[in-house]
Amino acid sequence: MTAVECDSARFVNLAHASDGIQPTSLVLTDSDAEATPLSPTEVLSMPELQNAVAYFGENTDSVRVRTQSERRAALEEHVDALHERAPTPAFEFGGRSFELSVVVG
Repeated sequence: MTAVECDSARFVNLAHASDGIQPTSLVLTDSDAEATPLSPTEVLSMPELQNAVAYFGENTDSVRVRTQSERRAALEEHVDALHERAPTPAFEFGGRSFELSVVVG
């Protein structure tokens, strides 16, 4: 795993060499919107989310966690399930509010 910080953004790489396959990333972005709290189980059950929250420091506006392309479906399902149960566009964990999205490429 590697992590890079650039101003207020952090980039975490959980993937090995992609061999030409488009990478999948979980993107966590700071939010001022009303937020739905996440439980520790919801955060810890997905390594990408766990890493994003861990690197979401006080002066950080966004975290992009790159993962294996074969993890895309599981990651999208987890994020979709969180959005389906939440009445708000943002989530809260550890005193910080953020929005989540899955990005390919």
